[in-house]
Amino acid sequence: MMSLGNRSMSPYEQVVLPASELLSENEIQKGLRTSFVGRTIYAFRRVKSTSDFAFRVAEEGALEGTVVLAEEQTAGRGRFGRSWHSPPGVGIWCSVVLRPNMFPWEAPRITMVAALAVVRAVRNETGLCATLKWPNDVLIRGRKICGILTELSAEIESINFIIVGIGLNVNQRETQFPSTLRGRATSLRSECGREVSRIRLLRSLFSEFEETYGHLLGKGFSTLREEIRSHSTILHRTVSVRLKNRVYKGRAIDIDERGGLVLELSNGRIEHVLAGDVSVDKD
Repeated sequence: MMSLGNRSMSPYEQVVLPASELLSENEIQKGLRTSFVGRTIYAFRRVKSTSDFAFRVAEEGALEGTVVLAEEQTAGRGRFGRSWHSPPGVGIWCSVVLRPNMFPWEAPRITMVAALAVVRAVRNETGLCATLKWPNDVLIRGRKICGILTELSAEIESINFIIVGIGLNVNQRETQFPSTLRGRATSLRSECGREVSRIRLLRSLFSEFEETYGHLLGKGFSTLREEIRSHSTILHRTVSVRLKNRVYKGRAIDIDERGGLVLELSNGRIEHVLAGDVSVDKD
């Protein structure tokens, strides 16, 4: 197995990335103001999946806050094994290793605070107002700019580690999206009309994520819920939530203490859902 101290044994191609064009550990860390997120970075030109590599180094003892990022993913994925379009040089495709002292059922909170960090970082660097589509998407004007994939290694009552994968569309032009995504996905460049510095955006994202994650661990989720609610694009709307074996339809009325969605069904029953595919119905 790969030793953390010997990256040359990696099955992936690791390169020294030109700071003027590509993401690099040195350039990101030059202006980074975090205590642990991004203090160890594995930077690749091309990788199958940053989350797969992050899972591997986490199993080998990688420190909390270790980041794996790539210019391109050849097999990037989202929830339920769906592919994530990760072309070279235009996005942020990264995964972060976390080791929270919490129960496995609390993991959905991590997804929400990561999404909130993306919203803050986007606002910081572009001035754009992004919204949250529970449980793991970030939107601008109803189109997706970011997806978050949270995976964990856990025992029944404890988490060994969590990998938070973040795919953020930054500098794609509209024509660079596959035809199946046009009209549903967008990029920061398309929305603000200019190219966005990915290095500056990453620094802001790491800082905001360290803040929201630290806030969660130190003060609890309830103190972030109001901000998360304020950015939600589905609250107080009629939605359908598709799970593996059933569909819930109702009015989304809240985000609960676990990070789950609170639905009021047509019969008045209240249902708490921790994960699922959400679509907004016509009210």
